[in-house]
Amino acid sequence: MLGPTLLCVAHPGHELRVYAWLAGARPAVAVVTDGSGRSGRSRIPATQRTLDETACTPGPFLGALTDANAYRAILARDAGPFLALADQLARFVRAHGVRSIVGDAAEGFNPVHDVCRLVINAACATVEVGNYEFPLTGRPDAVSNPVVDLRLDDDTFARKLAAARREMDLGVDVDEAVHAWSADVFRVERIRAAGAGGPTDGLPDEPPLYERYGEERVRSGKYPQVLRRREHVLPIAEALWRSAR
Repeated sequence: MLGPTLLCVAHPGHELRVYAWLAGARPAVAVVTDGSGRSGRSRIPATQRTLDETACTPGPFLGALTDANAYRAILARDAGPFLALADQLARFVRAHGVRSIVGDAAEGFNPVHDVCRLVINAACATVEVGNYEFPLTGRPDAVSNPVVDLRLDDDTFARKLAAARREMDLGVDVDEAVHAWSADVFRVERIRAAGAGGPTDGLPDEPPLYERYGEERVRSGKYPQVLRRREHVLPIAEALWRSAR
């Protein structure tokens, strides 16, 4: 439906939100970080297993940055690594005749997720291809005006849950979400058109969840510094958009 497509996500495991779509569309897949933030070990092998199961191919990068390096760059307002990723996406699109990029939506939940969306926006604006997104928080069946709307059969749904639960760092998240909404919510996969992009993340002008969470962690002594939207993320948004225009 979206033509030859590239999927770009911030962390390994995000591709599982659209597992059935992967199997049908077989996009090339790019992953910004290696997912090593919680455990210190890369989660890329689990993503590679999912790509093998769904007959997808690796895109221009899989785990280009460690989680620590991604956060370090954002805190330093260093757009360089993200400009390089946007350029790699654009080059891949041109070289492989890709017509659209699908990826994480900006939700204010995690700054790396939101910067991934900014990277996608910049690449799409540079090469003028379709720009699509899916949410990572909330109910997947709550997406309005989807351009892709799938309801998984029992066999595909079982494979999707098994793929999520086999990865140690995702199992707890899956169980919590299933407990909150019931497993059937995740039978639905929806993808919608993303906004046109711009020199901002498109979020409301209020502290996002990641900023409030960071404040709590700093007070408890777990973090030395709060990563803030205005101070750290929006300068990267501006740099990426300047490069695209």
